[in-house]
Amino acid sequence: MKNQPFSHEIFSSQNRKSLQFCLFHGKVDHSFDQTSRGYIINLNAASLQIPRNNRESLQLVHPFIVFQFFIHKNKPLTIELTTSDSQSIKRRLVFTHGRKVIKNPLHARIPHTIIERGVWLNLFFNIESLFAMCFSTLVYRSLESVSLTGTCIVRRIFTLQKLDPYQTIPIGCEMPPGSNIKQQTIDAVSFQETPRPVFFSNSPPRGKKYLYKDNPSIFRNLSVEKEIKDLKEAYLRSVNTEKKALFPRFRRKEQKELDEERYKVLSRKITHNYTRPAEPSDDIEEKIEVDAPEVPIDTSAWINIINADSPTDKFKEPKFFENQMSIIMQMRHFTPPFVNVTENVEDGQEIRYNPKQKCYESI
Repeated sequence: MKNQPFSHEIFSSQNRKSLQFCLFHGKVDHSFDQTSRGYIINLNAASLQIPRNNRESLQLVHPFIVFQFFIHKNKPLTIELTTSDSQSIKRRLVFTHGRKVIKNPLHARIPHTIIERGVWLNLFFNIESLFAMCFSTLVYRSLESVSLTGTCIVRRIFTLQKLDPYQTIPIGCEMPPGSNIKQQTIDAVSFQETPRPVFFSNSPPRGKKYLYKDNPSIFRNLSVEKEIKDLKEAYLRSVNTEKKALFPRFRRKEQKELDEERYKVLSRKITHNYTRPAEPSDDIEEKIEVDAPEVPIDTSAWINIINADSPTDKFKEPKFFENQMSIIMQMRHFTPPFVNVTENVEDGQEIRYNPKQKCYESI
């Protein structure tokens, strides 16, 4: 690299050896440019980092850094300068899109909308002034690394010890004679907040607008107002006593009276004594009268079935179930009363059931 007393060259696209100290990511093109009459590095949505290794640092104490590049219009670009303070703590200055300066303990975001685009430019950064603007309680010591991310054309990057009023470029870093190149300086003064413009008008001052308000006393309901007042008092009491507030629903007067009556019924005392012993008089006997006379049931058939010696043999008989069903059906016939009768029955005449004929007959 070329060293001079008041400048230090960090990057040059004219010297291939200087490219060994850089780290590229993305689409990068190294070609000859007719406008600048020399070799350039074309970054197309790519990044350039100096130095190549993150563990290394430049340690340049010069307060000015110059970028000789071409920024395309409407293309994104981010410039990052990693600096260190007097306590050797790294702090970053990031120039990116934005509206205002955002300051953080370890980095600051600075808008780069004031940078000219569409022309070759010698961009001077006053690092010491920008560092004092972003980290006012700290002291700038040195520049550690430089990074470019986005779309641009880079020719040279170098530092300066001081900047004269004419902004002269060191020997060997100038553009070829006849090339159209501009110069711009960015420092803390470039980002001073301008006062908001004041607009004057001949219109009279604004007054309070008249708002119509109806008389609330006409539509006021005293009962509802009282319930709201009670609710507010209950809520304030619950807040003071740290209890959960209850918000009752507003009900009509009739519903409220019904609730009170229901509460009185439910709150009556129960006088029943369920612990006293049961007495015979407590039993309820009901007499059920049957119109039809009782029919004697032949229990001998059931006794024979129960006392049978070999019940399994009866299952072998084909008419076993039929015989048993006939015995059971003798107790109660399926036919409703007064349906099957042998002859006409007059009113008031007594009848009885004949199980053999399975019908009712008159006595």
